Amino acid sequence: MEEPSPCGGAEGAEKRKFLEPRSLRALAQTMASQGEYLAPAANRSAADAKETARIKALGAQMAIVLTILPLLLGWGIAELVYRYTGARGSYSGKVDTLREHDLAYLYAAALVLSRLTSLLSNLPLMYKTVALPTLPDVRANMYIFRLANRSGDDDGLVLLDNAGEAGRYNRANRSMHHFTESGLSLALSVPLAGFVFPKLLLVVAVLMVAARLAHMLGYVTKGYGGHTPGFVLGSLCTATIDGMLLTVALRVARAY
Repeated sequence: MEEPSPCGGAEGAEKRKFLEPRSLRALAQTMASQGEYLAPAANRSAADAKETARIKALGAQMAIVLTILPLLLGWGIAELVYRYTGARGSYSGKVDTLREHDLAYLYAAALVLSRLTSLLSNLPLMYKTVALPTLPDVRANMYIFRLANRSGDDDGLVLLDNAGEAGRYNRANRSMHHFTESGLSLALSVPLAGFVFPKLLLVVAVLMVAARLAHMLGYVTKGYGGHTPGFVLGSLCTATIDGMLLTVALRVARAY
């Protein structure tokens, strides 16, 4: 869904008024009363501690799935390249070199750290649906602040400005921070994967550039949800690099 119009006019004013309440609960209630969105599960009258626990459990399950499933897909891509691109002899020679120096553990360690980054990025899903209303204008918030002189649940919460140029600036920076979350693991994984799979790594790097640009521009121009194509492609690129690490680690260890 596109962001609320930052311009004037009746439609823009109607959209902007939804962002006026100072608390998430008031914001959710306002939107729900207009019939535009659902309030968050934790704020519905029928929701209770059991429902909140169910949502958190689902978020934890999603975090685990989003950590493991992309890796399996990336591993499949790396294995296909290793077996069927006509460069198997070159790959095998490099694997033999790594085996001579007992470096399977190095590749495995890099893989574990990279997947840790993915898991830590996804675990907040346990709390996001509970803490944030299901509104595109709110879901881009990485943090929820509270004014120091307010202590109640219904007042004093501070969110990102999502309107106009300020909103575009905030969402662009949100996209940049999302990329830096994986920066450390990429710095470790890229040279290791590139030693065995240099051509595949170059292709993945080019796709990663396209993915991150699509992520940022989609966030900036369309708001929350517009970043999804870039997010999916970027996740696949990272998973493919991790798949290279897994392929090398297993082959160096003679696992198959």
